[in-house]
Amino acid sequence: MVAALAARGRAGATGTLQVTGDPGGWLRLDGGRATGAESPGSPGAEALLLRSGRVLESAWVAAYQAGAPHGRLAVELVRRGLVGAAELEAVCLMALFDAAFAIAAGTVEGCRWEAAAGSDGDLAAASQRH
Repeated sequence: MVAALAARGRAGATGTLQVTGDPGGWLRLDGGRATGAESPGSPGAEALLLRSGRVLESAWVAAYQAGAPHGRLAVELVRRGLVGAAELEAVCLMALFDAAFAIAAGTVEGCRWEAAAGSDGDLAAASQRH
């Protein structure tokens, strides 16, 4: 997994590395930089904000309904004063690092690279297992 991710990062790839295993998950690269990760073995930004009591569930739902359909959830959370921009960035980074750690520390059974639509990813490499 690490070798597959490092190679894609050096190549400046854009896409998603799907990792099967326990707990498994995915890591997203944009231009070779990690921009997202999720794993069932770690909480996401939503859970971190809600479980901590920082954002009330009713306020989250309202912001989600207003912003998510337009890809503007983060903007909506900040606009409503539920979190500051820097605070939200820090929480999102914590969620990304937690997910990457959960994936890497777990059992990795396999990896599959999915190049983003319209990226210069090699189609043969996109279906290759690492």
